[in-house]
Amino acid sequence: MGVTAMDWKHFGRAAVVGPFVAAALAAPVLADDPGTHEMMVSFERCYEVSSELPGPALAYDEDVCVAYEGSSRQMLYTSAFEGGAEAVQWTLVQEGTATVSATSDGAVLDTVFFRIEEVAEDLGNDAGCLWTEAGTPEVQWASVEVCAGGLENLEQFSYSAELIGETLHRLHASGHAGSWCASADDGTSFGPGCS
Repeated sequence: MGVTAMDWKHFGRAAVVGPFVAAALAAPVLADDPGTHEMMVSFERCYEVSSELPGPALAYDEDVCVAYEGSSRQMLYTSAFEGGAEAVQWTLVQEGTATVSATSDGAVLDTVFFRIEEVAEDLGNDAGCLWTEAGTPEVQWASVEVCAGGLENLEQFSYSAELIGETLHRLHASGHAGSWCASADDGTSFGPGCS
């Protein structure tokens, strides 16, 4: 069985389809290039100190929820093989402001800058990372967080997320040829390719 979007909960990013289709998204705007899309994003993720990869909860020494607000820009390239299979390649950058709050009482602990970056390749679209924004069938997106066929079906990918403020939290995941690993600043790691 492959690693699905739901398995990303280990990274503190639990969502059925990730932040890219979170509620309160503005309609995508086509940029200059037909394969480049931009939109505003607004999503929240909660992190627990006791989880396998606790994310920024370790930096704040308590369970936290982080509300992300910012922009998302993606360059997406697709091409068809004989028989109809697609090759999908993309880069994605999201950045903006993250408000960190205590899960216990909702008190705001910090407001910091965030940045999320992805670069990935899925030859044959067997990882199933491609999706279409509801109401805009002409605009396609891709993300490692929505790979229904599993991350091990990506030919290669790199994913990083950073919260940058007084405390710094980084998460990095990468994979190649069916194996992948994710690691955080605190030394924790998860995935079949971790040694």
